[in-house]
Amino acid sequence: VCRGVDSDGLAAVDPVTGIDRWSTDLPCGPLVAHAETATVIGADPDVDGGNRLLVVDTATGSVLVDRPIDDGLDDRVTGFERPVGLGETTVVGGFQADLVTISADGSEVARHDVAFGRILGVVDSLVVIADERVLRGVEPLSGAVVWEREFPAFPPIVVDGGGLWLVDGPAATAARLDPATGSNLWTADVGLTRGFDVAAADGVAYVVTTQALIALDVGTGDVLWSRHRPRPL
Repeated sequence: VCRGVDSDGLAAVDPVTGIDRWSTDLPCGPLVAHAETATVIGADPDVDGGNRLLVVDTATGSVLVDRPIDDGLDDRVTGFERPVGLGETTVVGGFQADLVTISADGSEVARHDVAFGRILGVVDSLVVIADERVLRGVEPLSGAVVWEREFPAFPPIVVDGGGLWLVDGPAATAARLDPATGSNLWTADVGLTRGFDVAAADGVAYVVTTQALIALDVGTGDVLWSRHRPRPL
């Protein structure tokens, strides 16, 4: 965990007792946990707006790597956004940053000078990246765009449970997308909504809208049950 944005302090907490196993004053920020290490894209205390790459031993809190990381577009002033884990690597990018893949030991495996946009998550070894009008499935090592799909506005996409989900509020539908092609596998009616979220587990996709909680079969999109939950005024 990170103790706070304004007060640095990367820490590990025992999940049973809530007691700190170790605590540090390391610059912290978005992190990706691997089997034995955590990769952190943290704020650089020496450079305004800059970032440092930290690799931390998750058992002890000891720092294995601590070095500056450049976004590739404007030197040390970072354009990096949310990093994601892909196997034992970390992938990070942004609207104003290269797409960079980092190994668990902190070395760069690949870097591509393409600012694809915001990384939403990982599905089937592809990073799913969105800008204001295009959703892409990108192979991070090669930088190849495996598929892309245009939208009239920033795509309302959720990546969860190994799946890729699109909820279209004005159209009152939810869709599961094929992670290999970006096309719809199925579309289901969920009612008009201004907000949404999706979580999937055990073959069921739970769609939360502003009016309902709806359980859909992951394979078919069939409605298993629906519960009306009006939003309080």
